[in-house]
Amino acid sequence: MKQTHQFMTSKTDQVVLVPVDFSDCSRSALIYASQMVKDIRKQLILLHVIHDDPMNPGLYHDHHNPHMSRPITDIATEKVSAFITDVSRKYPELHALQDATIRLVCGVPGSRIVEIAEDVQPDNIIMGTNGRSNISLLLNGSVTNYVTRHSGIPVITVKNYIRPPVLEKTVLEKAAYMDNTKSAVDTIGL
Repeated sequence: MKQTHQFMTSKTDQVVLVPVDFSDCSRSALIYASQMVKDIRKQLILLHVIHDDPMNPGLYHDHHNPHMSRPITDIATEKVSAFITDVSRKYPELHALQDATIRLVCGVPGSRIVEIAEDVQPDNIIMGTNGRSNISLLLNGSVTNYVTRHSGIPVITVKNYIRPPVLEKTVLEKAAYMDNTKSAVDTIGL
């Protein structure tokens, strides 16, 4: 896994940008993007925007050394690495994660993601979404909603739940061998 704080790419490179915030939604987007990159051989760039989130205080707190002061970028780098390691352990077939480039930036997530996307010019941005209601989005907003509205780059949104790749393969294999019209999901009891 390569780490960098600065990354430049030419427009001819095939790139997918995946902003991550350690949530289940961004985990689902990362899994989806890793599967997609594997199939079409694009470069995966993971972006984490370091920010003080009032909805998640203590996100960058160093739980191992609570009384020691450390740069927030060091803690964020460790959290991103741990996040990727966790996904890689659960889904070892996602080899794209090992070659992913990590980019850390500071700022307000929505605007920084749009800014980085304009700089990198990826083919797609893949982001997780909670699937909140329109009223909730109106009252609270959403980083994914902001990026979708403000970016000139196509944004693929991934809902919070993705079946593990092994399960998807099992569903497809069972569906291929079924003789009746019953769905594969009903057959294996999902």
